[in-house]
Amino acid sequence: MRFDCIVIGAGHNGLVCAASLARAGRRVLVVEAREQVGGAAVTREFAPGFRVSAGAHLLYLMPERLIRELELERHGLAFAAQTLPTTALDAAGALTVGPQPVLPERSPDVATWREFSARMQKFARLLLKVLAETPARLGTESASDRRTLLSLALRIRLLGRRDMQELLRIGAMNVYDLLEEYFETPLLKGALGFDAVLGTNFGPRSPGTVLTWLYRLAGQSGSSSGLALPRGGLGALSEALAGAARAAGATIRTGAPVARILVREDRAAGVVLESGEEIGAGLGQV
Repeated sequence: MRFDCIVIGAGHNGLVCAASLARAGRRVLVVEAREQVGGAAVTREFAPGFRVSAGAHLLYLMPERLIRELELERHGLAFAAQTLPTTALDAAGALTVGPQPVLPERSPDVATWREFSARMQKFARLLLKVLAETPARLGTESASDRRTLLSLALRIRLLGRRDMQELLRIGAMNVYDLLEEYFETPLLKGALGFDAVLGTNFGPRSPGTVLTWLYRLAGQSGSSSGLALPRGGLGALSEALAGAARAAGATIRTGAPVARILVREDRAAGVVLESGEEIGAGLGQV
């Protein structure tokens, strides 16, 4: 059988891609080297009767729209916990940051937090809209790409002069410097700094971590689950994605490592598996 599209790797991104292409009417094959789908989002038994997420251990930034469109709950996705807060601890006590941090009434940061949070949520909503669009290609003469860039510029300008200037000022900053500007409470800065680097290889002083934090806030704005634990670990998410892809008509082959990608006339035309099997792919090709 010849396929329109071949997805190499059955990690969560590959499975979402396969499900989306299959729902659009493409003949899709997913080839995965291992015997289990999921990539880093897998659940494994580490002792008899005890199973745990083996790589990725928390679910966040998955749009609610995607969960709904792929009908992941119908394919087995359920949550053991949702909208998990971050709690920072020190010898004096604890501070929890969820939708709103639980600050002591006499904290010097109570009023500052309200203004700061409102502004960052505004920036996050802008970023969420940008993430939901097909990005513009740079260096082209395409009218659609130019419209996309102009739309982004207009959205930034409509923030208003002060907020536009602030977004451009802090966009490439590290989150440590930003939090030092605004807050005095060490636990609050610690909790927000942790949120900014969760799931990255950065530290709070790494350049660009204000943007990673806004990305995190944007994901929370577009998902009702927030930071969540799927019931059955992250492997349950991958199995639900695989179920959605198969239900849409995609074929998933595990234990099928790829040796090389076939290229014909400067275009990807299929794959050769390590077994020697050759599988062709391509729209409109014989």
